Amino acid sequence: MSAMQTIDAIWAKRAVEKLQAAGVQAGDIVKQARIKPYLLSQKSARIPFGQHAELLDLAARATGNSCFGLELAASEIDPRDAGLLAYAALSSETFGEALHVVERYLHVLNEAADVKSVRTPETVTQELQFFEKKASTWQAAEFSMAGIVRCARFLTGTHLRPIEVSFVHPRSLEIKKFDKFFGCPVRFRAKRNSVVFSRRQLALPIATADERLLDILTGYCEEILAERKHKSPHLRHQIERIAAKLLSRGQVEARAVADELGISIRTLARRLYELGLTFAQIVDELRFDLAQKYLRDPTLALSEITFLLGYSDVSVFSRAFRRWANTTPRQWRMAHK
Repeated sequence: MSAMQTIDAIWAKRAVEKLQAAGVQAGDIVKQARIKPYLLSQKSARIPFGQHAELLDLAARATGNSCFGLELAASEIDPRDAGLLAYAALSSETFGEALHVVERYLHVLNEAADVKSVRTPETVTQELQFFEKKASTWQAAEFSMAGIVRCARFLTGTHLRPIEVSFVHPRSLEIKKFDKFFGCPVRFRAKRNSVVFSRRQLALPIATADERLLDILTGYCEEILAERKHKSPHLRHQIERIAAKLLSRGQVEARAVADELGISIRTLARRLYELGLTFAQIVDELRFDLAQKYLRDPTLALSEITFLLGYSDVSVFSRAFRRWANTTPRQWRMAHK
């Protein structure tokens, strides 16, 4: 994780649009939040999380709307604005699988927060923790929790209602707005920021699809696989095709691939041994080839490439790339423009 924890600037951009629609001088508020205005017009730009949180607090005060963060997430954003993270969730088969994707790769979107799942036989609780110490995170927490539920409804095509939502901070005004949006009991002054879902809801199928999803997640993979088709042994090519599909979900494990091939993990290891290969070697070489393809695309940020390759942090990807190419991803990209 980087020393300065950042978040995608798309949410700040959406907040500014909401301010402008309300007739508020958004430029002054952006300046007070210490955000560089030009970043709000750049694709894939990132800002320090503290500035994001401060902007939401300032916006709430400027509009006299203490529920600014809640309402921004509830009605003003398209969940697909989360970029590749949203697209990978869209490619999941069930809501439970999508939650796993978000938990594993949240740092691609927001480096200043962690999400952890706590499971019981009846429920799964998503606990959200912020690392920000200097700025108030009241509005940011309300925005984030509402965003999780809005995305859940978007993904499942249902008006999904959690069992309970909790916030660490206190609130005494406009509680009914929270009850109405979440459709469940909402608690404040709790021990943690969390949203509780029923285990039955995890089985809900993902109802939405997007052509952009296929382009982003499979385009370069298909190029790589097409190039290798006539060069690789049949088994290796099968493994690469399955692994390419699983990379962005963080599920590239030998057992998952063996299951999809319809063989045992022991049989997979034996057949690879006969070819003089290992599963780890195949995945490592596939990642390096894909990394080079992605880095040649100037529209993909390093955080997005990290996600597509199945790494949870840019620093982990950078270490792997240095091992492959004896240089950093940024340096390689500059040399191959």
